Amino acid sequence: MSSDEIEASYIWTREEFLSASLIHDPVMNSLIVRFGGSLLAIVFISAGVVSFTVSKPDVAWVGFFPLGFGGMMLYRFSRANRRRLLKRAFAKAGALVEPDQKVIFMIDESRVRKITAGTETTWIWELIPQVDASELGYLIHASGVGHWLPYHAFGDDEDREDFAQLATRRSKLIRLRHAPVFNQSGT
Repeated sequence: MSSDEIEASYIWTREEFLSASLIHDPVMNSLIVRFGGSLLAIVFISAGVVSFTVSKPDVAWVGFFPLGFGGMMLYRFSRANRRRLLKRAFAKAGALVEPDQKVIFMIDESRVRKITAGTETTWIWELIPQVDASELGYLIHASGVGHWLPYHAFGDDEDREDFAQLATRRSKLIRLRHAPVFNQSGT
């Protein structure tokens, strides 16, 4: 290993998958989408409640439609639903990436290597269009896929800062303002 090479390693767990997935979904992480969708859901729920109170008894059942639709929308934009969907995706992805396996990144001025139990993948920096930096780690975009590199994978803060500088020089480092996180207890 050369002295200019940065090594980062971690164990791939469900929590790592959840962190990477949440950061990799910019549409659902958008504050405008989450807030706007929730607000629209509340409008539908309110319309349903109002239709129950002001309608004649024989047509009050019409209020069930906006009430039900609003409830489904509110659940769709909830964190609980997103976490449930990601847990199911992790279970399905088990065949692709074994849980609890070690992931090693070897990074230098010319390339990024990702090593797991059965594979080794190498990308030159020119094939990495961007690297996203969030509250918990980096998402390296290569081959049309986001590759998760959490901050705790680095040996120390100096290696982490060296990687940030390298990503800034060799690719496009984007610092995300908002990336939702779940606590480690799984909620």
